Amino acid sequence: MNAPLISVVVPAYGHQAFIGRCLASIAQQDHGPVELILLDDCSKDDTLAVAQRFLDQDGVRSRFQRVVCERNPQNLGAHDTINRGVSMAQGAYISLVNSDDVYYPGRLTSLLNVLTSCEARLAFSAVQCIDLMDQVAFDEEAAAIPTTIPHRARANLPTLGFSFLRYQPSISTGNLLFERSLFDQVGGFISLKYCHDWDFMLQALRWTEPAFVDQVLYGYRLHGGNSFRELSDRAAIESEIVLTRYFKGIRAHRTQNRFAPTPYNWPHVFEAATALFEVDGIWKKAIGGVVGKTRVYAGN
Repeated sequence: MNAPLISVVVPAYGHQAFIGRCLASIAQQDHGPVELILLDDCSKDDTLAVAQRFLDQDGVRSRFQRVVCERNPQNLGAHDTINRGVSMAQGAYISLVNSDDVYYPGRLTSLLNVLTSCEARLAFSAVQCIDLMDQVAFDEEAAAIPTTIPHRARANLPTLGFSFLRYQPSISTGNLLFERSLFDQVGGFISLKYCHDWDFMLQALRWTEPAFVDQVLYGYRLHGGNSFRELSDRAAIESEIVLTRYFKGIRAHRTQNRFAPTPYNWPHVFEAATALFEVDGIWKKAIGGVVGKTRVYAGN
């Protein structure tokens, strides 16, 4: 049976120092048919030129079934750059990667295998924080990123999906592989600066339970340009937008994913979880109740 085409979408911006390593990690994947779509979002540095030089090396372009490497007509932001890239993709599966991050060997094969084996439509893996030199980061910033959430969720919550009511366990858009048809059902990534990935995951829960591969297959780079460093009041605003969208979508509708965290699928358990995660105020407001205080972590 022929392996399916995976389209790897790279939204690139301002990462001339890292884009070569990012692309090398994609080219070195052991999955067969891979399509590469790199969209530079009008970087002010040489990100696009460095990417093109890498792709012009002997044998690199031929590794991919199809290559798109171009600049956006105007700066779109990460969310719309991803949406544009997916719209150009020809694969049945979409894999994302931030232009400063790296895939670890076997990532695409491992995530695709878990999707097909458990009938999930979206998968992500364990994440390793890395420094400028691709070494494991052991600083306070790395410790602040909640990479252990999937393990705790599986031990203490009814499903992994419940953890998305409080956190963004997949950490980043770059850690996602999903069916193209799921992207179409969700409607893509919405116009949020920090929380578009969290919103996508919550909306995807209505259609599928995510699969988690308990293996470090993604290197998340920490450096001066990480967007999470700028999280403050904007993150709180976007968090409420994300949760309100999800809550309004589930309050009166059944979900295709029968394990999705909803009051219909999980009577009493859902309400207890929103109280435990201190998002019950947003839930009550979404269904016409009284808003309360919330403390919500936003991913990036």
